[in-house]
Amino acid sequence: MVWYLGRNERIKVLRNMIKDIHLAAQYLATASISFIKKREDDSHTNMGWSIEKQELSTWPLSEKEGQLSLSLKTFSLIWTRGDKRMEFPLNGKTHAEVKAWLKKAAKESIFMIYIYHLHYELPYPSIADDYTFKLESKAEMGRIAKLFDASQGALETVLKKQELESELRVWPHHFDMGAYATVSDSLALGFGLAIPDDKIDDFYYYISAYEGSDSVETKNFKALSIGEWQTGDWKAGTLKASGTTEKEAVKFLEEAIGMFRKG
Repeated sequence: MVWYLGRNERIKVLRNMIKDIHLAAQYLATASISFIKKREDDSHTNMGWSIEKQELSTWPLSEKEGQLSLSLKTFSLIWTRGDKRMEFPLNGKTHAEVKAWLKKAAKESIFMIYIYHLHYELPYPSIADDYTFKLESKAEMGRIAKLFDASQGALETVLKKQELESELRVWPHHFDMGAYATVSDSLALGFGLAIPDDKIDDFYYYISAYEGSDSVETKNFKALSIGEWQTGDWKAGTLKASGTTEKEAVKFLEEAIGMFRKG
């Protein structure tokens, strides 16, 4: 965080950086839309997080096996195919410049045409060609990357300890790192890390349960020892991520899962 700024300014910087990261991730999503066969659940557009590289990456792009990544270490796009690597720093670049680079990289690498097109809406105005990306704080970018690391670790631990199976992917629409696991014929769980929104003004861990297409009611559950229950239209357990350790995130998720299992 940019600690010499006031709280409101720090929140503004964080929000701006999350927005730029979220918008930059759409280049990965649109590359996947351009080059990967559509899946009905849109899972072809989601991304994996690498703790080692601190990068978001697409699935392999077409049979040519190209891949597009977003590095939070350098705030750049990275196009790889085999041992070939092309990197494009985003700081100070416009949306038009990024699209032009991606079109050139795709044509030279996998001989295919890249198109920037989304079939869903983002929580921001449509990005204009002159929109310029800005790295406002390297320290804050590093903090966000470490939070992704901790979240990946926590979710992997919970899946293993609870004997659940799910891929861990970052979804480009809401930009949440999430897992979805079937517990039984009648119960499924969705849990992960979400970015700040109109519900919680911070990164936060969440968990919801479903019986068929219906959300499991949480209002009658006893209080969580860490985190809190959300009731009403959205039924979930939530825990603010700031100041939360990976171990505490695991505790929160496992405690909530235990209550959902008991019903």
